[in-house]
Amino acid sequence: MSNENESTAFEPNENNNNEVQETNEVQESEKTAETTETAEAPAEQAEEAAVNTEEKPVLPRKRKIVKNNQLLVSACITGAVLLILLVWKLFFDQGVLGQWHYEVELPLETSDTADMAAADNAETSDQATAVRSIVYDFQKNGTCKVTYGTMSVIGTYQVASTEDMGNIISANVYYGYSPVFYGTYKYTVKGNIFTGKTLVLENAYYDDDVQTFEKGKAKELLTPYADKKLDERLTGKWYDSENDITFEFTNDGEMYRSSSDGMTVRHLYTIMQDNIIMTKYFNETEETYTYGYEFQGDDLYIDGFVMKKLDR
Repeated sequence: MSNENESTAFEPNENNNNEVQETNEVQESEKTAETTETAEAPAEQAEEAAVNTEEKPVLPRKRKIVKNNQLLVSACITGAVLLILLVWKLFFDQGVLGQWHYEVELPLETSDTADMAAADNAETSDQATAVRSIVYDFQKNGTCKVTYGTMSVIGTYQVASTEDMGNIISANVYYGYSPVFYGTYKYTVKGNIFTGKTLVLENAYYDDDVQTFEKGKAKELLTPYADKKLDERLTGKWYDSENDITFEFTNDGEMYRSSSDGMTVRHLYTIMQDNIIMTKYFNETEETYTYGYEFQGDDLYIDGFVMKKLDR
C-alpha cells in the first residue's frame, strides 16, 4: 500500500508540466518584449531629436554683425565730421582768436628813441635800425591784450557781423585814460594756415586808418644775456605798496613789472654783484636799467624801495 503511494508521488504530473511550460513561455515572451522595447527606445529618441531639430532650426547670429556695422557707420560719420572741421579750420576759418603781430623796421633817426634816451637811469643801445612791434592777442573770454614792444595792456573786445559794414571788431583797450586800441573796425581775414594768415583792420570811420597783421607770435625783441646769473631768492612776486607796483621774477631770467594803471612790462634780467640789470623794449629799441638790491630779513629792497613777498 505504501509502495503504491510512493510510486504515485514520484510519477510526473502532466498538468503540472504544462503549467510550468506555460509559465516559462510567458516569461520568455515578456523578456523578448522588454528586449524589443529596449532596443527600440534609442531609435525613438533619435527620431524625436531629429523632429525637434527640424522644428527648431539654428538661426545665424545676426545681432553681432548688425552691431559691428553700426559701430563702423558711427566711426565713419565721426571721421567725416572731424575731417570737415579740420579742412574748415585750415582753409576757411575767418575767426580772429589768437595772436596777430605787426612788425616793421624803421631807420633809427625816425623813431622816438632820442627823447627817451634822456630818461633817468636809461641807456639806449646803438643800432642802425629800430623795429616797431605791435601784437594783438584776442582771447576766448572777450579780453584783448595789446603789446607794444614788451609793454602790454589789457582791455575788452566784441566781434559782430552787420549788413552795412560786414564783420566788425569793437575794441576798448586803454592805458590809464589814454586809448590804445579803441573804436569800431571792419576786419577781414585772408589766407590759410599753409600760406599764412593776415588780419586787415580798417577804421569804420576813417578810411586812411588801415593796419595789416600777420597770424602768430612776434619775434623776440630782447637780446638774452650771454652770461646770465640769477638769484633764487628773487624768484616770486614782490609788492611795493608805496608805489602800488608788483615785480615778478621768474627762475628763467624774466621779470614782469605791473603797475596800478594796468600796464605790464616784460624785462630780461641778470645779476651783477649787488645789482639787478634789467632790459625792456620801448619805443622801438632796447633800454637797460641798473638797480641796486638787498635783502633785510624777509623784505626785498630795490633802489631803496621796500617790497613784501606775496607768494611765500
